[in-house]
Amino acid sequence: SYNGTIYALDANAGLVRWTYQTGGRVDSSPAVDGTNTVYVGSYDGKLYALDGLTGTVKWTLNAKSAIIASPAIAEDGSVLIGTVSGYVYSVSPNQAAPPCPT
Repeated sequence: SYNGTIYALDANAGLVRWTYQTGGRVDSSPAVDGTNTVYVGSYDGKLYALDGLTGTVKWTLNAKSAIIASPAIAEDGSVLIGTVSGYVYSVSPNQAAPPCPT
């Protein structure tokens, strides 16, 4: 959302299941993998990996540049993101905390 909040809705009841506040505006759509992990980028330069059931943060990647495009999930499960500064990252979702670029 424009205020940086990510909303998860219950599809049957139409109610908010959980929310998570990022540090910047969120323009992109989330990507969800087979483990129910939600990936979403933010203008704060971070990729967030959230538990789809609870909204708990699994890890973040600080790309140090706004992420306005939607993440993509590759066939091998890697999460691909691009930043406004022109960098593309491929992140393994199995890492507890992916390395931060320098």
